[in-house]
Amino acid sequence: MNAWSAAAARPLAAILAGVLTTFTWPPFDLPLLGPPAVALLLLATLGASGRRRFLLGTLGGAVCVGVTFHWVYDTVRVMTGLPSVVAAVVLLLFALWHGLAWGVFAWSAGAVRGLCPRGFPLLAATLWIALEWAFPAVFPIFLGYGWWRVLPAIQIADLTGVLGISFVIVALGAAFADTVLRRRECRSALGVLALAALMPALVYGYGLWRIAVVESAPVRNTARVAVVQPNHTIPEKRSRDFLTRRAMLDRAVALSEPVLARHRGEAPGPRVDALIWPEGSFPTRLPDMQRAAAQLDALGGSFGNEVRDWNTAALQVVSLQRQLGADFIFGSLRRVRGRTRNSAIWLPADGGEAEKYDKLRLVPFGEYLPLSDRFPWLKGRVPGVSDFAAGEGVVRFRVGPLRALPNICYEAIFPGFVRRALEPDDEVLVNLTNDVWFGSSRALDLHLMAQTFRAVENRLPLVRATVTGISAFVSATGEVQGTTGRLEVTSLEGVVTSRRVRSVYRDVGEVFLGGACIVALLWIAVGAKKSGRLGARRRA
Repeated sequence: MNAWSAAAARPLAAILAGVLTTFTWPPFDLPLLGPPAVALLLLATLGASGRRRFLLGTLGGAVCVGVTFHWVYDTVRVMTGLPSVVAAVVLLLFALWHGLAWGVFAWSAGAVRGLCPRGFPLLAATLWIALEWAFPAVFPIFLGYGWWRVLPAIQIADLTGVLGISFVIVALGAAFADTVLRRRECRSALGVLALAALMPALVYGYGLWRIAVVESAPVRNTARVAVVQPNHTIPEKRSRDFLTRRAMLDRAVALSEPVLARHRGEAPGPRVDALIWPEGSFPTRLPDMQRAAAQLDALGGSFGNEVRDWNTAALQVVSLQRQLGADFIFGSLRRVRGRTRNSAIWLPADGGEAEKYDKLRLVPFGEYLPLSDRFPWLKGRVPGVSDFAAGEGVVRFRVGPLRALPNICYEAIFPGFVRRALEPDDEVLVNLTNDVWFGSSRALDLHLMAQTFRAVENRLPLVRATVTGISAFVSATGEVQGTTGRLEVTSLEGVVTSRRVRSVYRDVGEVFLGGACIVALLWIAVGAKKSGRLGARRRA
């Protein structure tokens, strides 16, 4: 190998590691590429100087993030109207920022291997998951997500969260890399390979057992749920014309008509316990629903669908719910103390007072501009960035007999956020999403992928209602039991089953991460002490 080839080998290996990693996620879904990607990253960086390890790791991470989140480029252009060059710079900065986590991992892994070579695979895995948990990512995406289609392999998430699956993948990859680097030490290499064979076998075996346990657990409640996907377009979303935006609402009403017809006795088929529309399906600020109900009563309960303004549109929604005679959940904006909030609204089956959940975790650079509350002059400086206010607390809805925890879009990609919001009596997760700004890109698949893990981690079924797709029903084992197409005007029905089953992760949180970090720190301290003694002996 000539000098140029030797110099290029490490960067090429780091780039390939990034490419292989993004291929583990949708739409490719090639989970077996995860460990080889980690092995390539480590082989590209181990043995290099600390500075070079960091740069090579950052390069691999930036490639992975840039390819995975390529849709950020189009989203920036569409949302803000900024030039293509600016959008490209935003994507580059986005990729480099998130690539730093890989750089820190590569730098740290090299240092740790020098201190504790025999425990390297497990220490490297601990380093990785600590960074996945701690790194301030705009859109956090975990290596463990790549196994989402392999149901037995992801069941350990009810013990460890998704970080446990990332741990296994990195441990396997580090074991492969360590074996290559120790190829002259036959005994050590065999031990590492034995570890690599044992871990997935244990994980898979646990998963098969756990699926059987969950699926045979006693049923608490069941509900039949209908989900509407109205497929708003970007021009509609941008428009302030009343007729255009009313058409968005009319589409959701039309999609609900088959359900209403069954409830009115005009069509055969089972009644539903709940109807769910997605985020922003009432396409303006929410009027006073109690006032709308009183107005409808004053009209004798009859409404002729003559929608002239948003107040009469509210009458249309209340009339729909009364015909339904079931729980009705939909998304809207609402104004509270002079600030707009992104909200989910629940109209109960008995016609009682509406309950409102205001989104707590807002999308940075989308729903608000970071630091703009501290520096108000920043507000409105970036086109397309809203100035929403966060809500004040978690509420509960009903989905028929099920007690539901609602969340909105972005919130569901944060494992800790969802877990902390749960209470012992919660039976189903309900997510309302609007991914219209991402078009038909892989962002739609990635969003569904991330949310399936919230079902497994907390052993709760998930109902996901989206504007443009992918709407879905997900079981407590993470099985996607029904989906809609992307950018499709459609509806979806399914039976949601809540079972009496416990989740260690739901009860105690990130104990696995904490325990792994404590063990790793002790291991590194012992390794450093031994290294010091060896150094002292050599000097003597």
